[in-house]
Amino acid sequence: MKKVMDLFFIAIEWMCRRNLLWWCGHRHVKGEYEIAILGVEGALVNPPMCPACMVRYYERYHTTCGTCEEPIFPGEAVAQAYRGAAHPYTHMTFECSPCGAFYCGVWDKGRLKSLVELERAKVAG
Repeated sequence: MKKVMDLFFIAIEWMCRRNLLWWCGHRHVKGEYEIAILGVEGALVNPPMCPACMVRYYERYHTTCGTCEEPIFPGEAVAQAYRGAAHPYTHMTFECSPCGAFYCGVWDKGRLKSLVELERAKVAG
């Protein structure tokens, strides 16, 4: 049974690498994708998953900025919010964190990936 499962995963990986399937398992269709997630519009360029799964992923793992109340998506740099803010993190932009002194790390899958974790990954990798 293990050999059958191994062959299955090898076949899936082959199809993903040949752009026949997305990594989420849905059929791959070539083209550019315009999406809107929580009121933020954007384009997907070489996404790892199909657009529908990417929307679900971002909706599930986002947090809200303490300054502008816009969503912070996985992969975005975040700063510590000011004292008394409704949410603990802000976008790392001049509009939300003007001085840039409170950099915390990167928002990743529903949690903060701290600067210590990011540096540890660089050293280990």
